[in-house]
Amino acid sequence: MTSAFRSTRRPTRSAAGSDSDSGSDSVPILAFHAVERGPGPLCFPPERFAALVARLRRRGVVALTAGDAARRLANGDPLPERPVVFTFDDAYVSVHDQALPILADAGYPGTVFAVTGRLGGINDWDPPGSAGHGLCVMSAVQLVALHQAGWEIGGHSHNHRRLVGLSEPEVRREIASSSEYLQTLLGCPVPCFAYPFGEMSPMVRRVAAESHDACFAIGAACAGRHSPADAIERVEAWYLRTSWSVEHLHSGVGTAHLAARRVSRRVGRQVRRFTAAVHQR
Repeated sequence: MTSAFRSTRRPTRSAAGSDSDSGSDSVPILAFHAVERGPGPLCFPPERFAALVARLRRRGVVALTAGDAARRLANGDPLPERPVVFTFDDAYVSVHDQALPILADAGYPGTVFAVTGRLGGINDWDPPGSAGHGLCVMSAVQLVALHQAGWEIGGHSHNHRRLVGLSEPEVRREIASSSEYLQTLLGCPVPCFAYPFGEMSPMVRRVAAESHDACFAIGAACAGRHSPADAIERVEAWYLRTSWSVEHLHSGVGTAHLAARRVSRRVGRQVRRFTAAVHQR
């Protein structure tokens, strides 16, 4: 798919102090899942979420949808001085019941990446005993209500399968089924997609980019002007569960904090792979 907002135009700088002069060149795209009490990092308590939103609002932070942020980054269009994006993977009921009114009170929009094959059901893709297993997924009616409230709805595959390791036809079915369902439900294009489990391969990225303008990963980095449109960085929201991390989200200290988190994530993945390999011997 040819991007609807990809441009070769470079960002402009104005000596008059316009938005393009004073704005940011990066944006923290926060990745939440459920907004309810439960084990982290999947569950983010509502009272903590409300405090996070209130703190950002007091600091003059401006919220964008994921698609708007991706469009501005791609085209070199100006960003607010302190931008943020609220994204929610899986479309849990608690996002409709808790996050929607909290963000509405702040005048903020959100973006939900929905698992279309589980709408009105439960999380059955995570193993029994895990934090996510059994969590309720919102219905199609609730998803439409978010859309009508000004939220953006993106795809997150049809069944939340691990796309890496599937054949290309299987990947295409997972992504296309989700996109087609949402376009029919909402009556509008669905340009954004988030990879299930944050996992991707070159083939998965290529297939997702054919039908979406912006595809989102997950991790501990802000999205910037040079972020690839098929793997735009997001920040795992669990890293912002303290008031200090929220307060420094747009500062150099906050950037260093996220860099340390990225190192920790890489080490953790390597340890898990090593442990799995040992157990397989």
